[in-house]
Amino acid sequence: MHYGVVWCCNVSSAFLTIGADHFKGGRSTRMVIAGWIILSLLALFLIGASATPKLLRLDVANKPMDALGFDRRWVVPIGILEVLLALGVLVPQTAPFSGILMMGLLGGAIAAQLRINAPLLSHTLFGVYLGVAMWIGICLRDPRVFEVFINKW
Repeated sequence: MHYGVVWCCNVSSAFLTIGADHFKGGRSTRMVIAGWIILSLLALFLIGASATPKLLRLDVANKPMDALGFDRRWVVPIGILEVLLALGVLVPQTAPFSGILMMGLLGGAIAAQLRINAPLLSHTLFGVYLGVAMWIGICLRDPRVFEVFINKW
């Protein structure tokens, strides 16, 4: 039994605290479940709130694209990309690669918001919030990914 090591992550104002005595083979069941919950909520949000309006070509998707200066012909391809990457993050074997590609998509969204001087905390940094939540979920679900980050520092 190991004392003193506690993993904490803030998920929608609920704290998940997992003690080190729950580890079995480098990960605990609670960590894996927490990772699945975070990634499922992220995928549900990306597919339901972001990609679906784009795929249905709703005004709620077209107006922001107009404000950002994008041609409307890119609305559906971006929606398809969001769905594919959200599903890719859910598959454990493809999650790290899909996560990297998702960060590229979110980085483009951040750059587009910066370009029009959108509000910082609510609009511009929203992609950062999603990216951090995604990587926390991926790392909780598979500690080998977390070790890659730690070993590179």
